[in-house]
Amino acid sequence: MKKILDIKERTLYNWRKEEKPIVLLLEKYFTQADLDEFLTTGVIRRLEDDKFKNFEDPILVDHAIYSAKLKLRLFFDKNLTEAVSDKIVRIKDLLIEVIEKIDLDDGYTIENSKDRLMDQIKIIEAMKSRKELLSTEIKRYFSKAEVYAMIKYSDEVFDYKGYFGESKKPNTKGNK
Repeated sequence: MKKILDIKERTLYNWRKEEKPIVLLLEKYFTQADLDEFLTTGVIRRLEDDKFKNFEDPILVDHAIYSAKLKLRLFFDKNLTEAVSDKIVRIKDLLIEVIEKIDLDDGYTIENSKDRLMDQIKIIEAMKSRKELLSTEIKRYFSKAEVYAMIKYSDEVFDYKGYFGESKKPNTKGNK
């Protein structure tokens, strides 16, 4: 543990005695083998399991949906102050249009969903400036899990009650 924390034995002893939260966390949830594996490989394989890759854990799903929704709202709110509402609604509609074209049965996974969404944005017919703005925001601010949640749970992620003006609702029949 002292190696991962980059501290001396005496400091570790004192931190244990003081019940420092980081020491309690590491001792409670990680074995020495976990810490050694992380120091050696940069990952802990038991935490890189199929639950995350298959997106089955309801807590992960809920977090990704919430996080994607929050980031989309922040993006649209931020840009509403910089541009007219109609332009932002068109960018939101562009994202929805791209998501409608995605077939989840065509090999979309958490690992490839962000790249594949970016590819779809490139090929869709729309104004170059809108596509670039949307691409930049997704690349910079959205994780793979959030993009996957936007695609798979689009009806939960997007707000259709006029939050950003009137926007079309995606056809999600093939996306569940």
